[in-house]
Amino acid sequence: MKKIISAVAVIACSLILANCGTTASSDGGTTATTSTVVTNLETVESNLVPDSLDYTQNSAAASVSASIKAESDGNPCAEAADLFDCQPILLQLYMDMAKMVLGAVTDIISGVGTEMGDVEDGASGTVSWETTSVQYSKTTDTDYSIILSESSVPIGYIDVNDNVYTVKMNLDNLPEEDTGGAAGQIQATVTYTDENTWSITFLLTGMACATDDVAAPERIQIQVDKVSGLWTGKAMLYSPRWVGNGLTCSSEATDDTSMDFYTDFVGNDAAAKASVYMMQRNKNSLDDIANYGMDAIGDGFGGNTSAYVNPFCNPAGTLDALWGNNCSAINATVSAADYSASSNWVTPYDFYQLAITIPSSL
Repeated sequence: MKKIISAVAVIACSLILANCGTTASSDGGTTATTSTVVTNLETVESNLVPDSLDYTQNSAAASVSASIKAESDGNPCAEAADLFDCQPILLQLYMDMAKMVLGAVTDIISGVGTEMGDVEDGASGTVSWETTSVQYSKTTDTDYSIILSESSVPIGYIDVNDNVYTVKMNLDNLPEEDTGGAAGQIQATVTYTDENTWSITFLLTGMACATDDVAAPERIQIQVDKVSGLWTGKAMLYSPRWVGNGLTCSSEATDDTSMDFYTDFVGNDAAAKASVYMMQRNKNSLDDIANYGMDAIGDGFGGNTSAYVNPFCNPAGTLDALWGNNCSAINATVSAADYSASSNWVTPYDFYQLAITIPSSL
């Protein structure tokens, strides 16, 4: 997962910064046109994680967090007693991934916007060098788009539309020597209103199976919003090889062996509460999502799970998952808070087929 995000930032910057702004420059100068845009993104990044989901606040939790990051291609639950105990670790991982994605988006848009400073308002066109080409269209310094292609195949799309910033990249259409072996596609959108009101959504798909963690997700979508002093989020993970004995990376993904994990969370600096659900990929409605909590998976998971009732509370500075607890004894605001809109969910049936499409023209 982290390899994909790092590769996106490096590849996009190295390819895009080459020539895309030079067509309209008369003096070879470069203007930093995205100072407002980049400031907005950096503001979100600096305030992305509340204390309740920042485990550097607790030395023991920070040690586990460091272990997770060191083993980024392995099983993040290896440090936990079981999947239920792992849920606060996963919350930390979701926020850590969101921060990495946001950092990559900031780097890419900063570089592209600087080059677009040499393009006149209202200009559009295509520039090419070797096997790479860039289509561009610019309305103003805070309203422009580009499509990056390699050997005539679109591999990247960057769009700045006032306070909405979108990046799409497809590593599968690039030579392996350019990607460092990373595979997959990424789409990220950041919507900025002010430092206390923003949203970031990203989707990772097509991640390669890891032989040391066959059940790891093949795709992940995470949304984090901040509004009215609360951070709310939704995480969706699809694991194509989850249930069964002797599963390997060559095992065919089926409805019976695949699993979708859904996590709702809301928090502030004092605490976070979350609800977790598990469903097979062929489920095409979420009207009864409440019936798919971890307490309902029963003996099929290997034991009695009735104690793991949604929601669980995660107090700041700990990795504790207090199941059947809405944080009422810790923070009344979190306890009373609603999760983000249910319309932000994608059904398992739609999610496992969800694709990222890079436009071929502006």
